[in-house]
Amino acid sequence: MEKYDFIVVGAGLFGIYASLDLNKKGYKVLLIDKEKFPYKKASIVNQARVHRGYHYPRSVTTALASNDFSERFIKDHSNFINNKFSHFYGIDRFGSLTNAEEFVRFADFLGLDYKETRITPPFSKQRLEALFKVQEYSFDPFLFREFYLNILNQTKIEKRYSTFIKSAEKGVNTWKLKLINFDKDEIFVECTNLINSTYASINEINQIFKFKRIEVVTQLSEILFINCEELISKALTVMDGPYISTMPYGFSGLHSLTSVVYTHHNNFSDFEKENNALLTTKSNKEKMLKQLRNYFLNNLKIVNHGSLFTFKTKLKSSHINDARPTNIYKLSDSPGFYQLFSGKISSIYEFENLWI
Repeated sequence: MEKYDFIVVGAGLFGIYASLDLNKKGYKVLLIDKEKFPYKKASIVNQARVHRGYHYPRSVTTALASNDFSERFIKDHSNFINNKFSHFYGIDRFGSLTNAEEFVRFADFLGLDYKETRITPPFSKQRLEALFKVQEYSFDPFLFREFYLNILNQTKIEKRYSTFIKSAEKGVNTWKLKLINFDKDEIFVECTNLINSTYASINEINQIFKFKRIEVVTQLSEILFINCEELISKALTVMDGPYISTMPYGFSGLHSLTSVVYTHHNNFSDFEKENNALLTTKSNKEKMLKQLRNYFLNNLKIVNHGSLFTFKTKLKSSHINDARPTNIYKLSDSPGFYQLFSGKISSIYEFENLWI
């Protein structure tokens, strides 16, 4: 039975970064993922926004956490950051949960850079109350994946993909696991610590180790990709409530389009329902495009390049104030069991002192 200091479950960005940090500290690490290829789901299917905090006027704690590591993150990954566009935050005249005055007060409190600008074409003065130019960029998910997988493959970290945990038994100081791969091979391993970094499958793993489920909502999420000449060097995020955002998707030449109302299709409580939903859910692309046009003049010419779907998880408590906290819990000491839950890419640095 092979023994490891740490087994990391989930080979998205957070799981890979944790594995690299542990390897750098001299630990023996095994990284496993049930997918055939790593860094595939939410790490790729996302808005590719480097959050600075503007997005969360109803949750100051999330805004502060988003901004904490943003400068370091941008500096460390400068080759993969797209800052060659103007990003505008707009306040809708109708039904917004914030207004221009509140947004200014919130940004000033956090020390965020912004500049109120005149609402000129292609933006619609009929629909937007105010428009603010902000310093918020996008990252290229595919270049990120290539970068981190190259580093990962140069280390001694052992990797097992298409592999999931069949069962777990708690020993005196270790976890004894039975793994199974898609060829139905059984692999028996032992570890002193385990890290659950699976995001959408977080409760699935917790249950195997007999830890309490956390109250989350799992949603099938759709991101639409578009091309539009009038938006080639622009991004618009409309605040705050049932609104939309469109911004460059890294260096792809496309814009991502997400809608609070239409991006998230349904809530699911178990894996079987999720798999079925992925096959049967219809795209909301026409609804998203119709909503986007509300904020622009009539001559906006949009080319639809299709959608990507994935499952995303958020805390049930987030519904109240739209909070997206980074939660890091140690649920067991000996053997160790860590639960990582975060949706903000720059929060990877919060893991660095966790294993001391």
